[in-house]
Amino acid sequence: MNFDGLFPSPVWWEKTDINTSLLEQYAYKAQFEDTTGNKISNVGGWQSKNILGLSMITNELEAKILDMAHQALNAYSYDQTNIEPYIANLWININKKGHSNSVHIHGGCFLSGVFYIKAKPSQGGVCFYKDFNKAFIDDILPFKEANAINVSQVPYECETGKIITFPGYLPHDVKPNETDEDRISAAWNVKLRVKK
Repeated sequence: MNFDGLFPSPVWWEKTDINTSLLEQYAYKAQFEDTTGNKISNVGGWQSKNILGLSMITNELEAKILDMAHQALNAYSYDQTNIEPYIANLWININKKGHSNSVHIHGGCFLSGVFYIKAKPSQGGVCFYKDFNKAFIDDILPFKEANAINVSQVPYECETGKIITFPGYLPHDVKPNETDEDRISAAWNVKLRVKK
């Protein structure tokens, strides 16, 4: 029998050497200056407003985000003659014990992503879903071995310096932080525009 794997959802990740100590200091300073923050998909925790371009401290991260966006465009084989990626917004998340993010997508975005400023695997990573129906039929059928076509969710562990980017349409959540230490991350959305 022939097999075609239709419409795969790409997830790109790597471990970076981006300076996380300065970003951690910046995160706590931002939280101190705006204790309310944003409430979107976060369940507990603190989320900053848009910090894009507000500090030179984020320049290295912003450059890495755009580099990954260009690599994604190449992977999709898009003609980049007249289009370019740009970061639409960038924000910080500080999650204490028990804090998480509910399942959501980033509508209207080419890519979204997360960079772990301070994190370790026991602090709850991001989990991607096949769709919003977590009770998908493959969850009730036994299988001998998990693979890309039989699972309905795939977790990615968090780790300081790790960066993950993915299509904005891909449903995901962030698992609860189960430790007494803060999990700190930056997240973003990338969109496409016509070159000027």
